[in-house]
Amino acid sequence: MKANNLQISVIILFYLILLLPVIEMKLQLLPQKKNTENRKLNELPKFDINLLDPFPKQFEKFFDDHFGGRVLAVSFNNYLHKKILKINDPNSTVLIGQDDYLYWAAQSLPQHRNFTPFSAIQVDNLVSKFKVRANWLTKKGIKFYVVFAPVKQRIYPEFMPFSLANYGIPPKSDQIYDALKSRLPQIPLIDLREKLVDARSTFETYPKTDNHWNDYGAFIAYTELINRIKQDFQMIMPLQISNFEVKIKNENGGNLATILSLEEEMKEASIKLIPKFKPLAVYGQKQNYEGPGEFKYNVEFEVVKEVNDKSLPKAVIIRDSFCGGMMPYLSENFSKSVYIWDAWQYKENRKIIENEKPDLVILEIVEDKLEQMLLWLK
Repeated sequence: MKANNLQISVIILFYLILLLPVIEMKLQLLPQKKNTENRKLNELPKFDINLLDPFPKQFEKFFDDHFGGRVLAVSFNNYLHKKILKINDPNSTVLIGQDDYLYWAAQSLPQHRNFTPFSAIQVDNLVSKFKVRANWLTKKGIKFYVVFAPVKQRIYPEFMPFSLANYGIPPKSDQIYDALKSRLPQIPLIDLREKLVDARSTFETYPKTDNHWNDYGAFIAYTELINRIKQDFQMIMPLQISNFEVKIKNENGGNLATILSLEEEMKEASIKLIPKFKPLAVYGQKQNYEGPGEFKYNVEFEVVKEVNDKSLPKAVIIRDSFCGGMMPYLSENFSKSVYIWDAWQYKENRKIIENEKPDLVILEIVEDKLEQMLLWLK
């Protein structure tokens, strides 16, 4: 009898464990934590008696993404593997390096372990894309500037996981740097690599837990870019670091920690630049240009900032997320700044430029996206 009772208890316990995720979905007894995965979760499929074959798999995908306690389980798993055991899954979105530095795998691996450099044809194609764009802008009397945002491991390579040696092979982007400088010297190419490394002696330029530069890194990038632009537009008065108060605040981890659901467990000291002046740039009227279609950050496709000073030049900036850190600084130096984020396509956007009639165009591109330009810039 005791043996039978024990067996029954084990069976009941087993089924309770199986039902716990469903119970949690309904009652939400555990502490709730927001899902932070960098993807769209599967939605509940519609039940159709005439389409039963695909339903089980679709429902399984939905349940896998939404079962009770899933986010807490993912967070615990990431904490165990990333924070405690320091294990990097080959398929992981985020890599953990030395001293808890996090890296975006999609940026780090192709750049750091460059086993497939650009072919000569690919380099020629990319250079020709830049040449066509520069020639078109020159004919319209518009200045053109190109700035590559370095990926994090370029500036902090020493904290990359020991297992990811790069064998001394230069990143792909170096091929394009060199080709543009030698074959298209008429295009001002702002090289930030050395400056961002040197600036580390003053403050960190990239956070441990984010793949973007911080306020200080963005200001270093802004300074290099605006000083080159000032050579052509003397009326510009670049901001100085003395115009800001540097504050260090202990905050939740950045986007890479958030993807792991460890933003609260991986807090870090964030560098903030607080202006000592009243910013002049205010949000301007959008023209509601046609965007790139389905895009996670569509609300940021078109951002307009204006300064009430017609003596300043107008700018169109084709950009990605790295430029977001430079916006507060750049916007102070132009009468109108139109920022276009076209889902990492970096297109010429000729209709926008023809409508805005800017004095200058800036192309800001994170260096690991150069290969995608071969597909998009046709």
